[in-house]
Amino acid sequence: MTTARFAAVASLLIAFPVHANPPPADSDDALRMRDYAEQVRNMKQPGGDVSCCSVADCRPVDSWRINRDGHYEVFIRRLTPEGHGWANGPDAYLEVPDEKVIHGSAIPEPVACWSRHPENKGFYCFTPGSGT
Repeated sequence: MTTARFAAVASLLIAFPVHANPPPADSDDALRMRDYAEQVRNMKQPGGDVSCCSVADCRPVDSWRINRDGHYEVFIRRLTPEGHGWANGPDAYLEVPDEKVIHGSAIPEPVACWSRHPENKGFYCFTPGSGT
């Protein structure tokens, strides 16, 4: 691989990491997700048998909505000093591709599995929770 090509690939990997770092162990996000680790690992991409994420990519979602086109939007929070949110989170609502929404999850609260990458607006999956 040429030096220029290596530099281009390296810059893409830095700009768009494939997986997020897990939340700090003592953070609110980690404590809220602790009881759901097994369910998160068992979540499958809709329409398939492929795992949609790892526990590192998933966080509880405090705010989501359905936009006027009928699509879910999730607030992806920038990582706070308390460990809530995602590193490189845009602090904005992002539309979840329909094919990444999981209905009928055993997880009672909304959870998004997200990482800044160019495909699927960063979403591996999203469940609005079993309470919806």
